Amino acid sequence: HKKTAVVVAQTTQKPSQWQNFIENIRKLYTKSIFFDTICNVTENRQKETDAIARAVDVMVVVGGRGSSNTQKLRDVSLQHCRETYLIETPAELPREPFTPAVRAGITAGASTPDRIIQEVEKTMSEIMEENFAQMLDESFKTLNTGDVVKGVVTSISANEIHVDIGSKVTGILSFNDVTDDPTADVANMFHIGDEVEAIAVRVSDVDGVATLSKKKIDNANNWNEVVSACADGTILSGKIVEVLEKGLIISLKGLKVFIPASHSGLPREADLHELAGTVQRVKIIDINEQRRRAVASIREVLKAERKEKEAEFWASIEVGKEYDGVVKSFMPYGAFVDLGGVEGLIPARELSWRRIKHPSEVVSIGETIHVFVKDVDVEAKRISLGYKTDDMNPWKLFTDQ
Repeated sequence: HKKTAVVVAQTTQKPSQWQNFIENIRKLYTKSIFFDTICNVTENRQKETDAIARAVDVMVVVGGRGSSNTQKLRDVSLQHCRETYLIETPAELPREPFTPAVRAGITAGASTPDRIIQEVEKTMSEIMEENFAQMLDESFKTLNTGDVVKGVVTSISANEIHVDIGSKVTGILSFNDVTDDPTADVANMFHIGDEVEAIAVRVSDVDGVATLSKKKIDNANNWNEVVSACADGTILSGKIVEVLEKGLIISLKGLKVFIPASHSGLPREADLHELAGTVQRVKIIDINEQRRRAVASIREVLKAERKEKEAEFWASIEVGKEYDGVVKSFMPYGAFVDLGGVEGLIPARELSWRRIKHPSEVVSIGETIHVFVKDVDVEAKRISLGYKTDDMNPWKLFTDQ
């Protein structure tokens, strides 16, 4: 182009960008006049900021937010240090990033007064000292017996677990203080890095050790769950761990809970040892808060289940429906059959085509037989069953020969 072009650079323009700009302008305008007004101080400050940002974790840029120079310094810093803060006064410094382990850097625009830079540097140092003091206090915090602590598992040996509880003492959790369950595989219950909540049962500053108990805090939490279960009727599951003269002991969430013999769900003459070692579902029926004792019932759960099954049964029964039932008892006028929690009666006339004197002539107690509904009265809860069929009719058997 034959026209003359006059080009002036901004004082904060990067020299490398300015040079590229010059080369492109000269390709378009053969007559060009360039005025290089770039400030060398600005160029050097950007280079210094680039070098500092590469070597630190946190970068502070001090200067006016409306200054192009300061904004460029921030952009240069962000290329290497993602945690870069542009501030105008020391009061804007964040506290969280400045800890003793963090490397921090400061840069400022060419027009930023030295006084402001010095105040920022002083404030940063004070924040670091305060954060260090706080961390030191926390690392040497006093631990007392009975304190609830949270820590991280650091090692697991043959009989104990070492826990970092953020104190000057090391937490020691023995296997005996983990659970009351003798069958639990404690070694596989924890892994290095797991978080543990426990109670300090003994603290020795001399030995630098705090003996911990996870069992105690678990028992406290589990007791609260048992109390809640009593209040809202929640069903709990546990293992029968002991048979007593007048009842059973069930383990519920590590707590030993008593089940009276009358609430075992077994007949009065039955042997309670039948339930030893079995897993049972129970309902908490009584709580003694002061003595921290609870009473549970298997019978109440079975009763509720029977009611539920009965409701389902009566909702679905109809004339003609067939069932497999168990003969439970006899009366001169018929046999009672358990259809699954609900009993129905087979009148003597429905047991056989021939005349019988007693139901035992046809069926036996405990025998499973196939029956069908002849009549039903849901409101009165009465069911009349049939047993004999046309195929049993002697006359049909004779004519079929």
